[in-house]
Amino acid sequence: VQTGASQEDDGGMAAPTKTTTEGYDGWNVIFPGTKWCGAGDVAKKYDDLGLLVDTDKCCRAHDLCNETLAPGATKNNLTNSSPFTKLSCKCDDDFYNCLEKVDSMVSNKIGNLYFNILKRQCYVQDYPLTNKCKTFRSFLKITCKEYAKNTRAPKVYQWRSAKLYKKLPIPGPFSVELPF
Repeated sequence: VQTGASQEDDGGMAAPTKTTTEGYDGWNVIFPGTKWCGAGDVAKKYDDLGLLVDTDKCCRAHDLCNETLAPGATKNNLTNSSPFTKLSCKCDDDFYNCLEKVDSMVSNKIGNLYFNILKRQCYVQDYPLTNKCKTFRSFLKITCKEYAKNTRAPKVYQWRSAKLYKKLPIPGPFSVELPF
């Protein structure tokens, strides 16, 4: 049950939290007011959520995604050479949509961090991309926003760049969306 964005107004920065979860020497960074949002989690069980319940539910679902590719692992034709686990694009898209629906300062900070700053790639099975640009983006310089797909070829697993998270974490009664 959604409780509304009004409960989600803590705009504090992430703070180190000692945890027993595996991580960097037992230390993880968790967003204040959450137990699932950050590197690892500090929840004692599945229903253990922080004060920012709706945002925490988004992070919990993302953390528990079972469509993952561990560092160094190969699945189908993809090898994850990153030091971080990569998820299916379905899990990342669900995470994006959940954070956007919560639409609080913290959920938007997390969305901005994960999608715009960390720019985490995900994997998807889809038609291979061509080098022909389908749509362009222009902001100071023209770049390709979306490449055309070769729908005659069989679908393959491929990396997809992170979607641009459009809701900026700006305090106040108005949310700001990027125009591109």
